[in-house]
Amino acid sequence: MIKEYQRSEETNFSYFLKQVWRRKWIVLAIALACAVVLGGWTGYRRMSEGTNSSETVVTAQMQLFVRDTETKMVVEDHKNNIAGILVNTGNLATVIDEYDLDLPESELDKQIELSTSGSNVLLISLTIADENTARDVLNRLSQLAVDQYASIFPRVEITQIGDIVIVDEAVLTASSSQIITSVAKYGIFGFAAGLAVSICVIGLFVLVSNKINTAKDLANCVEAPVLSVVGDTVSGNTLLSGNSSRNDDVQRIAVHLANHAGDLHTVAFISCSNGDGASTLSREVAVQLAQMNHRVLLVNANLRDPNGDTAVGMQAPGILECAAGTPVEPQTSKVERLFVLSAGTGDQDPIEALSAPAFQQLLRDAATAYDFVLLDTPALHAHADALLLAKYSDACILIARARKTGFTTLAHAAEQLKLDNSKLLGTVLNRSI
Repeated sequence: MIKEYQRSEETNFSYFLKQVWRRKWIVLAIALACAVVLGGWTGYRRMSEGTNSSETVVTAQMQLFVRDTETKMVVEDHKNNIAGILVNTGNLATVIDEYDLDLPESELDKQIELSTSGSNVLLISLTIADENTARDVLNRLSQLAVDQYASIFPRVEITQIGDIVIVDEAVLTASSSQIITSVAKYGIFGFAAGLAVSICVIGLFVLVSNKINTAKDLANCVEAPVLSVVGDTVSGNTLLSGNSSRNDDVQRIAVHLANHAGDLHTVAFISCSNGDGASTLSREVAVQLAQMNHRVLLVNANLRDPNGDTAVGMQAPGILECAAGTPVEPQTSKVERLFVLSAGTGDQDPIEALSAPAFQQLLRDAATAYDFVLLDTPALHAHADALLLAKYSDACILIARARKTGFTTLAHAAEQLKLDNSKLLGTVLNRSI
């Protein structure tokens, strides 16, 4: 009867999507909050850096003396060639690697400026974030110019004149457009991170959840057919009005029972825990069977619930009076062919009352007088009453509530019915909120 539960990937994914959608506003709120916090923090940090940062950029210069020994040509004739040597991709890559510069080659290219100062003097300027690095890079470029250019044009002499000097120093500032760009970028990142975190938390909830969620869960946990998955809402007094917003789901259960008419007379509706919906479901099935021209007796055998008789609209003498030796008769309801036996009133112990010979005889007589006798029982997990009533029945229907009934609870309930050799006709998943 009991199988080791193993949730399928399809069930996991489907339920995961439903859980995310059910909490979509929470997910969206968390994502927006992350976007606001991260974007605002980034904007504040950038503005603070713009006014308080001690980081600077420096512009350093060096002078090279260039002379063509054969033609006596001035530096202007060689400036473009020397520039090509200085910003050569290979040379720049070497400089970047040597000094571990956090600067793309294309950016370093843009920082180098060449101009002439005097007939044979080439002025090289470099703007970079660190003074020492600027001096080192200019010295390295000077060596490259002297070594490589001279090897290409042996007649050209290149020498460095004087020391490298710092000609400008400026504080790093962030423009308004840069701040807006940073806020937007990190805001989008925060929104995406918020979505990811929210969805991951929901996913973790799904993975660790030990609750029945789908009909597949039910079928994988208990080796019995799933008779129906009843709808999400219940409206009105379904017993007295005969109306239900989930008629189609309940009708499936009634049809299953009708197909066994003659073989099954007494059927117990058993829930695993309080609030799983056995009482409501038994009333709805009773209405449907009566509307299918079957004579039905609905027995409120849930003596643990003092409000049970009020729910069915009957407060006449019932089971407790019968157990005490008082003759009782089922009462008619507003639904044709549907009769009701209430729990009654009294201080007798429920197990003692349900074990009374008079009550057992009443059930045997009812099985011959009615097409179906439906027993509404207390939760099996809370009381032993349901096990006793299951022995009086031809079959049982076990009800689990979606997102509430645990796999362990359901398996334990099915195991107890199996130990008592009670026949389990099938299970029902109640999706009512």
